[in-house]
Amino acid sequence: MNPEPSGTATSQDVAVPVRARFGSSEVPAARATQDRIDIPEFAPNLEPEGDIRPDRFLDRELSWLAFNARVLELAEDPTLHLLERVSFLSIFASNLDEFFMVRVAGLKRRIATGLAVPSPAGLSPVEVLERISEEAHRLQQRHAEVFAEQIRPALAYEHIHIMQWGSWTTPPSSNSASCSRKRSSLS
Repeated sequence: MNPEPSGTATSQDVAVPVRARFGSSEVPAARATQDRIDIPEFAPNLEPEGDIRPDRFLDRELSWLAFNARVLELAEDPTLHLLERVSFLSIFASNLDEFFMVRVAGLKRRIATGLAVPSPAGLSPVEVLERISEEAHRLQQRHAEVFAEQIRPALAYEHIHIMQWGSWTTPPSSNSASCSRKRSSLS
């Protein structure tokens, strides 16, 4: 006489799956636990098929300079508000300073200690430094031209003048700073 099922499963009634599903991965149920999945014994083949062109990879530092060039392009954009353009010039200069203090200094340090290896783009560290120098000089020249030919005249037109610290007839006070803030907020 077999008892009728009562609606609850017993250990005899539940089939153990051969594979357990976790997210989009399947692993053998014997290797899966509730809180972790062991690394599978197999790994996918990550080697690319065929030849890899050397220009497939970008150099990290040169790519960063290209990013900063896009910041400079925003400063060159005449459709943006003048003070936004001034802000982008400032961001560009600050980024470039940090780039030289951190990345270029690190690259030079690796060269000096003999730890320099070619980049994934296939460039030697010396080649990277040469390209950085060329591109940075070109960008700095553009930055100076944008300021001298576009931004400074536009600031003067709006009666915003850049003054040297020693050219003040009286020392600036907190009152003059608040006055300039009020005047700039009126425009």
